[in-house]
Amino acid sequence: MAIVFFVVSIFLGVSFIYYVFGKVKIIITPSYEKLSWETTVDVHDAMGTAQSVPGKLEPFEISGDVTIPVSGEKIINEEGIGRVTIVNNGDKSQPLIATTRLIAPDGTLLRLQERVVVPSRQSIEAEVYPDDADTFTKLSPTRFVFPGLSDDLKKIIYAENKNILSSGEKKVRVVSQEDMNKIDAIVLESLNGKIQEKAKEFMQDIYSELVSKEVIEKKTDIKIGDEIESFVVQAKIKALAVLFDEKRVIEKVKKGIADSLPDGKEIKDLDPKTIVYTIEKFNIDEGTAQIKVFVEGRVQVKQENKIFNKELIVQMKKLKLLWSSANI
Repeated sequence: MAIVFFVVSIFLGVSFIYYVFGKVKIIITPSYEKLSWETTVDVHDAMGTAQSVPGKLEPFEISGDVTIPVSGEKIINEEGIGRVTIVNNGDKSQPLIATTRLIAPDGTLLRLQERVVVPSRQSIEAEVYPDDADTFTKLSPTRFVFPGLSDDLKKIIYAENKNILSSGEKKVRVVSQEDMNKIDAIVLESLNGKIQEKAKEFMQDIYSELVSKEVIEKKTDIKIGDEIESFVVQAKIKALAVLFDEKRVIEKVKKGIADSLPDGKEIKDLDPKTIVYTIEKFNIDEGTAQIKVFVEGRVQVKQENKIFNKELIVQMKKLKLLWSSANI
């Protein structure tokens, strides 16, 4: 038993010496944190300045006709309420003009919508509408007389409805205030292709472009309340192409981020897919503009940061091994 204990003790001692004094390889992989950054960059015509990047300001105008869809609605009562059958049992054809009156037994007054001719010994169908559309609701099958005919003709010429006649409603498009308010947005969207195409004429190899645009003129004869499905607007757009050296802009953005980071941290990367440019302000006469830049990226701890003291890490590792061995 004593021999076994002695052998085990020697084995543990050798293992202890190996782990404490043997070669230790440490690989350090810094973690990173996400970054969102927003800043402004000045653009100056020609070569730029120490505080700005070189660029160009190119104002231009675009004109075009744009169709505006109408979204407003209102419900109206349809004039026609159905069809009646007109019977002519006489020996002669009977013409009946539009608006000819038909009276039901309960006094309901209808009128013919169009002129018709009823052949002798035959019957035809014709559209009718109520004389007073506001009070008319419906009428069950019945027989009508034509009060404008002579008493003899009333006996042989009459009308009847085989189905219920009822007032109808339908929705119609009408120009609303909302439709008028959205003209500018639709015009800018519809003519955006022409604007971008024109802006690219000013571009150079090193420049990226950003366009400011506004509607300065719109002509149409349509007014609020008009019943129409759509209408055309003759529009004119004033636009400004702000051209700038994107490489220089990114350099300024990186410098701004780096200057704001605490000691021991650095930019790992910036995601070009997240970059968004917007025009903050501009002065065409002075040839200057200010653009806002938004970008996302990652920040990491520098390799030379004091927290990566390899000697200290090795000593901590050894102390841990000593502590573990002491508790065996």
